[in-house]
Amino acid sequence: MKAVSRLSATVVASDGLRIRSPSCSVESTARAQAWMKRWRATLWCVVWVAGRLCLAGETPVANDESLTAEIAQLLVSGTPCRRLELRLAPGLTVSAQHALDLGNFKHLAPEAAKVLCDFQGDLIALDGLRQLEPDAAAFLALYKGALSLSGLVAIDDDSAKALARHKGELYLNGLATLPASTAQALNGYSGDALCLAGLGTLTEESALPLVTANSLALILDGLPRLTPAVGRALAKYEGFYLSLGGLQTLDVHTAQCLAESKALRLLLNGLADLPAEAASKLAAFQRLELHLNGLTSLSTETARALATCKVEALHLEGLSDISPEVAVVLARSHSWTGRLPGVTALLGEDGLLVARELSGREGAVSLPHLKKVSAEAWATLSAKPDIAIPPRDSITIVPVMP
Repeated sequence: MKAVSRLSATVVASDGLRIRSPSCSVESTARAQAWMKRWRATLWCVVWVAGRLCLAGETPVANDESLTAEIAQLLVSGTPCRRLELRLAPGLTVSAQHALDLGNFKHLAPEAAKVLCDFQGDLIALDGLRQLEPDAAAFLALYKGALSLSGLVAIDDDSAKALARHKGELYLNGLATLPASTAQALNGYSGDALCLAGLGTLTEESALPLVTANSLALILDGLPRLTPAVGRALAKYEGFYLSLGGLQTLDVHTAQCLAESKALRLLLNGLADLPAEAASKLAAFQRLELHLNGLTSLSTETARALATCKVEALHLEGLSDISPEVAVVLARSHSWTGRLPGVTALLGEDGLLVARELSGREGAVSLPHLKKVSAEAWATLSAKPDIAIPPRDSITIVPVMP
């Protein structure tokens, strides 16, 4: 395919005004945008390159399935996108200010990979690739930003070993299984984050090489459950944070294993329910932070168990329904962060009791999304300076019934 050196662009303002040039340069497009920005508050740029429509400043890419060195050079030196959000896995979105979304390419020549490694942006997404040659992987590993290869459903050990030299975030969310040999090949990874959020199962033999790698973060958000053996293996991970956001259940034995985790931050945000017995075991976790943001409610017994946790920050940001009894327990917890973005209403007698307990807490409390509150509860909350609540004119205050 012949390289495209000039772009056909249309600049579109929010009210429909258009300026079109059939062969304007990148610089001309930028000047047109700058001119229109002086006249319009909102500006969208629509760029058509080789048959592909790109919106809102997205980096233009070609419509051919093979990414050659010639096209790669054009993309690396072409129009940068201002912001790109990629949904890499359920509940996992990566946002980058300067990124290349190359998801429509299915083949990557090593020569093109060599060019891409010089890209100065935050993220390269090659999620259309279904296979990756070791030579291409070696060049991609030299790229300094985040690298997403989540279209790969399998990867040979040589390519995995080459990618392990990458120092930025590495996303391999297309892998549903991880053979022990591939895990061993990734053992040399010491970058910012190794994300394998597509794994539905994990054996102890595959877990051990991952946890002994020196990555800052290990993300395994696709695992719906863990055996105690795998839990013990993952507990050996000593990175910045370990995310197991796909766990839907947690038995007592696995909770006890995870409580011994050496990760600074343990994220279990997929749990929608936590029995008191498992909470009691998990509360033995004594590192920096414990995240349980998937819980929307707590029993009094579970709250009491978690309140004994000695972490610096216990995150329960998913709570939307809090009983007065749970409020009593949380208000006295020194580990709880005090953040309740899920609580939108405090009404009736229970709402007033919850407000009183929260207002009596030593430390900050945040109710950023509170929308409806009784007049008495509002008076109680607003009297405490440490409670962050929306302004009065944005909240519906329900009068007290006579």
